[in-house]
Amino acid sequence: MRLTIAALVTLSLAACTAASPRTDTPAPAAASAASAAPAHDNLNAVAWMQSATEWRALSQQTFAGAAVALGAAVEHLALLESMSPEPGAPANALISNTYASAARHQTSWNALVPAEREGGDDPHEPLAVIVDVDETVLDNTPYQARQIRDDEYAFEDASWEAWVGERRARPLPGAVAFAKQAAAWGVTIFYVTNRSAAGRESTIANLRTAGFPVAHDAANVMTIDESRGWTSDKSIRRRAVDRTHRVVLLIGDNLGDFLGGINADNATRTRLVADYEAWWGQRWFMLPNPAYGSWESALTRDCAADPALAADLRACKHAELRYE
Repeated sequence: MRLTIAALVTLSLAACTAASPRTDTPAPAAASAASAAPAHDNLNAVAWMQSATEWRALSQQTFAGAAVALGAAVEHLALLESMSPEPGAPANALISNTYASAARHQTSWNALVPAEREGGDDPHEPLAVIVDVDETVLDNTPYQARQIRDDEYAFEDASWEAWVGERRARPLPGAVAFAKQAAAWGVTIFYVTNRSAAGRESTIANLRTAGFPVAHDAANVMTIDESRGWTSDKSIRRRAVDRTHRVVLLIGDNLGDFLGGINADNATRTRLVADYEAWWGQRWFMLPNPAYGSWESALTRDCAADPALAADLRACKHAELRYE
């Protein structure tokens, strides 16, 4: 299968257009009242994610780059298939050697760290991409904005589940175009999310409404499911995908979307990815999320030696700032 430049250009230019602001958003408070109120720590992050052209560009850039990498994987598999000797055909040393080389390369082209690979070495396995959902393909910043409006700081299960139930999260720029192109190339998208099993049907409906390809039985939507041992550590679900597919790309907004063991201090997290730095932009694609994530808990671990800082995330963040 030969990918055309036109196909990649079309994909890289495709993106979701920004929708107009919701009409039920409360009117801004008077300037004097706003200046008197303390700033919400998440205000800049959420305002940037909702309004900045730079954020849209980063999202489009990420999915365009992922499409190029995926296209190369698909094309390489097509080459492998074309070089496969027909049963009973006479041996051809050139074809055989080229096939063997292509097979070895295809087998090694895996976006999962070695510890998470459970599949065999069959180079003909169907290809898959694993994506996170929240702040990777679906935009939940309206939920964050409501917390800012209501002066809420802590994540709260009931309000989050209510937001999931609304099924109104919009797709990130470039995400739907990428997913549709992957499907057109015969690549399965697995949505591995830490949304709860209770919100699975709402998540499936939201993804479909947004235009993402979802299997008829939604088997490619994998939420937390304690009955199957699927915890917030996504390693087990990635292994499950690897048993039937070759995972060639991972896309997410949090380090846990790429490998396990990330609930640690920053020095440990840095060591975990040290051996895979060359994978960024090739097998791994990270989207920016300054609003929330495991990076916050990593900060508290850095502050663990001081009980006062460990108990106060805001003070810990201040303590971790660099001034030179």
